[in-house]
Amino acid sequence: MSNYIQALKRIEADAPRAAGPVARRPERVLRDEDLTAGVEAPAETRPHPAGPAAEPALAHLLDQLRTLAAQGAPARVIVFAAVEPGAAARRVVAGLAARARALDLAVAVGELTRSGAQALLVERGSAPRAGRPLDLDGAGLAAALQTWLEPLAGAQMVLIEAPPVAASVDALLLAGACDGIVLVAETGATARTALRAAADQVRRAGCCAFGVVLAHG
Repeated sequence: MSNYIQALKRIEADAPRAAGPVARRPERVLRDEDLTAGVEAPAETRPHPAGPAAEPALAHLLDQLRTLAAQGAPARVIVFAAVEPGAAARRVVAGLAARARALDLAVAVGELTRSGAQALLVERGSAPRAGRPLDLDGAGLAAALQTWLEPLAGAQMVLIEAPPVAASVDALLLAGACDGIVLVAETGATARTALRAAADQVRRAGCCAFGVVLAHG
């Protein structure tokens, strides 16, 4: 069992239990204190808070990804997907990219979006390219992704924001062709049951999960 799944199981174990078949407690949401109380995952998989004052946490996440890469593990092209709809994944991607660039790392940022029924992979930046159409559930996904990545060969990290896991399977389909996925939950908003459901979807899809980031609202 991976350290990531062990961490999620610790979250599940800490979730409140129903007092009986009728009495139920209100659903708990993730809070900042869950980082130090109740959720005692190993340090390398413990959720990281991300927000205006979370520079050290983003630095820690970046260090982990760089360590994986240095050890030879694929950790260059990473999908970031929120558990539920919102701007949390965008904030985390922007913060992580800024932190990496401050360390003089070459970082590219992309976004998986849709135009009607067509999935598009779009590069963000000062001179963004036209979106690359993707057939997410087709046999040519890996080849299309590699074609999109070719101009980004000099990037040490490619961070891709994808739609929330609760809204579609797009993030999971793309993550299956990338090096892995990071789930983004929002403190005070994301229910633990929603996080567990998203983690289960990631596991069943066979994606490599790098962990969970807690984003401040």
